[in-house]
Amino acid sequence: LHSFPTRRSSDLAIVQHPGTREPEEYVSTLMVAGNDNRPAWHILRVNRPLRLSGATLFQMRYRPEVRYISLVAFEPEDRTPVARAKLAIGKRAKLPDHDIEVELERIVPDFAVDSNNNVFSRSRYFLNPAAKLSVYSPPGSATPEWTGWAFKNMFPSHEPSTAPLLFVIDRASLKYYSRIKIVKDPGARGAYLGFFLLGT
Repeated sequence: LHSFPTRRSSDLAIVQHPGTREPEEYVSTLMVAGNDNRPAWHILRVNRPLRLSGATLFQMRYRPEVRYISLVAFEPEDRTPVARAKLAIGKRAKLPDHDIEVELERIVPDFAVDSNNNVFSRSRYFLNPAAKLSVYSPPGSATPEWTGWAFKNMFPSHEPSTAPLLFVIDRASLKYYSRIKIVKDPGARGAYLGFFLLGT
């Protein structure tokens, strides 16, 4: 079989196109050691394949994954911050000095509401993220006391009357993944077809 050179990903960069909801491009930086074992750096871009040693590399689309969000809780009346929590999807966290737990049920990357008041995401990019939360009191309860939405760096436009606290997303920790497709060039000895993953 043809021996493809050793490769190592150094970075995956995503460049947002101004004024659109699509990335202008995403670029991978690769260190490749050829048959002479001498390493060299290469740039791989979408729609610009990289040809190396009898094989062609294609940059595939990326996908984001939420590792966790940092949440700030505020008193509803004077909007004073009273607690912070770090939440992963499907997990609960108890707020310090409060007898409640908060669970992160869902993340919507680009929050919007349709004419029937259904929540959806306008794109898969994190342009207007929102988190669906459930509050349990006392901690360990099976049924939530309140369920609603939190937004990044802003309060909800309509304050929920039943919410014990107001919640705001301080930051979202994301990890980006992309695949690189490897295809044997016509006429190359042996065969090699595969993928490998990149991540930030």
